[in-house]
Amino acid sequence: MDNFKIEKCKSNLPVTLEDLSKFILVGREKLASVRAEIRAIEKLKLAQAVRDQKKEEGRMLAEALLDAEVRIGELLKNIPTAQGTRSDLTSVHRWTEVGNASNHTCENLSLPQKTKSQIVKEFNFTTNQQKRFEILADNKDLVEQVKSEARENNKLPTRSRVLYLAQERKKNEQERSLNAAASHDYQTFCAATAKKFSNILSEIRKLEVDDKHLKAWADYLNGPLNFKNEQRKANEAVAKIMKINNFLKGLSI
Repeated sequence: MDNFKIEKCKSNLPVTLEDLSKFILVGREKLASVRAEIRAIEKLKLAQAVRDQKKEEGRMLAEALLDAEVRIGELLKNIPTAQGTRSDLTSVHRWTEVGNASNHTCENLSLPQKTKSQIVKEFNFTTNQQKRFEILADNKDLVEQVKSEARENNKLPTRSRVLYLAQERKKNEQERSLNAAASHDYQTFCAATAKKFSNILSEIRKLEVDDKHLKAWADYLNGPLNFKNEQRKANEAVAKIMKINNFLKGLSI
């Protein structure tokens, strides 16, 4: 993996997209070879020390590859999707800000002034690879979690495990968002319903039901059909008022 020259930063990983892409290309092939060697060692039942040494080599390489892919995701996320110059994304100062946020300090870095799709195509990344890199960059805590789990279980950390956890996190966040929206909708419904009940009861309380007003109402209706129609409305209203009254009594017990 030392067959190409790379710029260094404090994490000892390549800095540029070009060198990072080479790093993961060679690194993935090397990791596949190390995995094959581990399987051979286990099959031949060689000494535990030999197996542990090879597993440690594989673990360190797997961790470095995850970190490199996180770095690629960070770089890709900061490349504009539309054509044009973005000095805030291509300057050394911008990378220093991104680097400091991840506890890295890199020098001599300048992002290409091309669109993201052009960069992805130039480095032979597929759209799915681009998405995976950016998912890793968005879930650096899960990357560290997977690395820690692998150390504890004497296994190699994998990108697929990080992507699975990220998918589960997204699913949980979506469910929480839907639940929150549903809760908000229900609270809105409750408020509207309570206001409607309160307004109607207030209007009923305002009704003047003395003889004068009742006679005026009867004179206006002027006819048996109108009387029956209003009586039907009154009966329905009384039934609902009684139900409301019983309901409120039950709540006060």
